[in-house]
Amino acid sequence: MAGNPSCSLVLAAHGSVTTPCANQPLYDLASRAEASGIFSNVTPAFLYGDPQISDVLDRLPSGGDVVVVPVMTSEGYYSQRVFPKKLAENKSLDQHRLFISTALGMHPKVPDMVADRIEKMLGLLPAEPNDFTVVFIGHGTTRNKKSGRATMDLAAAVQGRLSPDTEQRPVIRVAFLDQPPTASVAAARVKTAHTLVVPYLVSRGPHTTVDVPEAFGLPSGPTIKYPLVETFIDEGSQAERLCICDTPVGMYAGMSELVLELATDQMMSGKPVDLSELVPNPDDEKLVAVADIAKEN
Repeated sequence: MAGNPSCSLVLAAHGSVTTPCANQPLYDLASRAEASGIFSNVTPAFLYGDPQISDVLDRLPSGGDVVVVPVMTSEGYYSQRVFPKKLAENKSLDQHRLFISTALGMHPKVPDMVADRIEKMLGLLPAEPNDFTVVFIGHGTTRNKKSGRATMDLAAAVQGRLSPDTEQRPVIRVAFLDQPPTASVAAARVKTAHTLVVPYLVSRGPHTTVDVPEAFGLPSGPTIKYPLVETFIDEGSQAERLCICDTPVGMYAGMSELVLELATDQMMSGKPVDLSELVPNPDDEKLVAVADIAKEN
C-alpha cells in the first residue's frame, strides 16, 4: 500500500473522560496503523480524551500533510460539523495541509467484514441460521438522517451477502440508541428462538457495555467480554434460548487496514480541505450548538 512517510494520520473519535476503557480501542487502532510505516506518525484524537481534536495538530510537526479519518460508523453531525469546528481551533492550523476522509464505517468493505463474521458465528452455534434474529444496533440521531440511514444500509447489504437460501437466512432487524425503534423495542419484537446482536458502534463505551446488553437482558458493565453469550430458558416451552452480543464493529481486527485505505486514498486523490467552508456559521439558527450535542455518552 502506497503512502507518504512525511504525512501524519489522525484518528478522530468521540471518546470519553468518564469511561477510560472507551478510548483504549482507538489507541490500539492507532498502534496497528502506525506499525504499517505508511505514515510518519499515527495519533488518536478525541472530543473527550487526550489528545483532543482541538489541539492535536499543534502536537504534530509543522509543515507536513495531515490526513484525518473520522472513526465513526457514519457521516453525520460529528464528522461533518463538530470535528471540523474543533480542528479549526488548532493554533497551528495554517501550518498544515489538511485532508479529511469519509467516516470509517462507510468504507465499502465493511458489509463484507460484518457478513463474514456473522456467517462464521452462526456456523459455530448449535442452531440453524433461520432460528436467529440478527439485530443491528446503530447510534442514530434525530439531528442527522444520514446516521440512521447508514445502519439500515449496512443491514440491507449484509442481508444480501448471507446465504442465498432465503429459508436458511436469519431474520434481520435494525434498532438505534437515539431514535426509534430503540434497542429495547427491537428486543421485545424478536420472534425467533435465538438472537445475535451486532453493535454498529466503534468502541466499548457505555453504549456497548451497558445500554445495548441491558436492552436484551444481558449482563452489563465495563468488564464484560465479547462476544457476550447468555442462555435463557423459555418459560412456556422450557427450551433454551441463546442471546449473543458481539463485539462492536469498530473493534474488528481488520479495521486498521480499512483506516489505512481511507487515509491513503484521500491523501493521493483527495483535495486539501478549507475548514472555513465546513465549519457552520454560529448565526445559523438551524444548527444545534456544538456544546449541546457533543455530550458524554
